[in-house]
Amino acid sequence: MVTATDVSADLDALLALIAEEIQLPPSLDEKARERYEALTEYLESTELARFPIAVYAQGSYRIGTTVKPLSGEEFDLDFVLELALPTLVTPGQLMEAVWSEIQRNGRYAGMIERRPSCIRLIYADEFHMDVVPAVPDRDHGGTAVLIPRDSRGVLVWHGTNPRGYAAWFESKAERRMPTKEMAVEPLPRPIPAAEKTPLQTAVQLYKRHHHVAVADEHLRTASVVLTTLTAQASGAARTLGEALSLLVEDLRRFEKAEVPPVITNPAASHEVVSDKWADLSIFRVFRQHTVKLRRDWEEVLQLQGRDYPALARKLSEMFGEPPVHRAFKAAESQRQAARATGLLAMGSGGILQIGSGTRPNPRHTYFGGGSE
Repeated sequence: MVTATDVSADLDALLALIAEEIQLPPSLDEKARERYEALTEYLESTELARFPIAVYAQGSYRIGTTVKPLSGEEFDLDFVLELALPTLVTPGQLMEAVWSEIQRNGRYAGMIERRPSCIRLIYADEFHMDVVPAVPDRDHGGTAVLIPRDSRGVLVWHGTNPRGYAAWFESKAERRMPTKEMAVEPLPRPIPAAEKTPLQTAVQLYKRHHHVAVADEHLRTASVVLTTLTAQASGAARTLGEALSLLVEDLRRFEKAEVPPVITNPAASHEVVSDKWADLSIFRVFRQHTVKLRRDWEEVLQLQGRDYPALARKLSEMFGEPPVHRAFKAAESQRQAARATGLLAMGSGGILQIGSGTRPNPRHTYFGGGSE
């Protein structure tokens, strides 16, 4: 069993630096923001705006847990276009109405694609935007919505609650987001890595490890499941190392499970988010990954402070060589600065920070790099 006490502050800080390296680069974030604003501005000028309209980001972008795609993969920005229609239409009618309005704009000619449950805009610079049409779910109330979902070639209503889920996650991460009225919301500003909570950073590292370990995208467990499991296990964690240890320990319950458990949306108990596990091959891959994650984490704890090169190799295997290499370089720079000044502090995300207002810390060995 691994515990939070097994994780040194130095390893905690290094993991946070790795998480910083796998975040979306500012250039890609800015492009996504510009395209989102252009599309939402256009949607507000269409016939759809005759009804109360809400446009808002959902998923990892909204809660600050995005991860840079691996080479050859695209980043996707998911957002909801919610229309408060006076009467309930069919899922097909809603999809057709939104499709027609976007297609009418020549700016999106050649880049619009109709997907089973959304409308996708594909940009040439390695990301795409998925527009998910929605109407309020009056049966469940609050921020619950109904969205089209393909069921054996037929569109049906699927109940979900993206804003409710985000509020639940933020409560676990001890961050609160104000409830929005029906309106176009700006994209959330990216949170600097040093200001993220241990839970947010743990989600990023868990997703990255899963993506690296499971090369076939079709065999990966949905991001919302990984995020939900992390939040349920690690929401009370005070450090990144504690969050990862709590997650690894909680995931043991899956290692020998023969039947996939049902994971629901904590903000919409009627929505099953683990539906991909109906394909047992996907669940088996997830189960195998939980074993690998535990063994990798146990090995990292054994290597910390003892074998610097082996630790670098292991972390590169887990999260990819380029971000780990850059993180180690950043850690070395911070180590040198701390040695020179004797002033060292931890940001809320666990990143080493230097500043005149910090309390001097005793000199010690960083990442097994030799005594000071």
